Amino acid sequence: FSESVQALSSQADEAGASAMKKYEYLHEKRDLALVKRWGRLAPIARALTSDPITTRVWAQGAVGEEVLGRQLSDDFSGKYIVLHDRRIKGTRANIDHMVLASSGIWIIDAKRYTGVVERRRARDGSKKQHLFIDGRDRHKLVDGMAFQLDRVKKVTEDFADLPLFGVLCFVETSWWSQLPLELEGVLMTRYKWLKPRIESGSILEDQQLLKIGQRINDSFPPAARGSKSNI
Repeated sequence: FSESVQALSSQADEAGASAMKKYEYLHEKRDLALVKRWGRLAPIARALTSDPITTRVWAQGAVGEEVLGRQLSDDFSGKYIVLHDRRIKGTRANIDHMVLASSGIWIIDAKRYTGVVERRRARDGSKKQHLFIDGRDRHKLVDGMAFQLDRVKKVTEDFADLPLFGVLCFVETSWWSQLPLELEGVLMTRYKWLKPRIESGSILEDQQLLKIGQRINDSFPPAARGSKSNI
């Protein structure tokens, strides 16, 4: 079992690889635009300006994915199936990390925010609770995880009673945050609280895990090895 797990896990891309690839693509695109506009003055323009936030967030996200990916691999590699940076076919989205453990299938998004993470009433006048980070409504992160869970459910629907868990794991955030918390079936937490939850429970048997792992491995290819259209 351990050798089979290692074989599957070894096919995973490096955590954060596709996010860094996206950052490098946008950074190079901006560089070329500066050269086209300023010619020999481009180095000066480059020194006086910086990448827009829409570009920098990809590098920041890649660091968060790399940190969490290293923790997951160090703690679970050889014991469970650990996959990183997987593409959702037919979309531009990807899944940061997946851990296939005896406790269930864990779909994990790495999030790197420095503000307070909390649950508040939505600003649309309804009584619905939303995820807020640093005072801003970030509930789209919960919706994004729900989308990932739905895609994994569809490719594993013939495995009866398969426990699936969606997690937003915060790598950097204020200690005043309300973590851990749960919204619409999605867990928001830090790694130190996530690790024991992954390790608790023994629902899935080894051979069942391997079958599920092969299905997921085939259904969600490594994201960074996709074409530029997937960047």
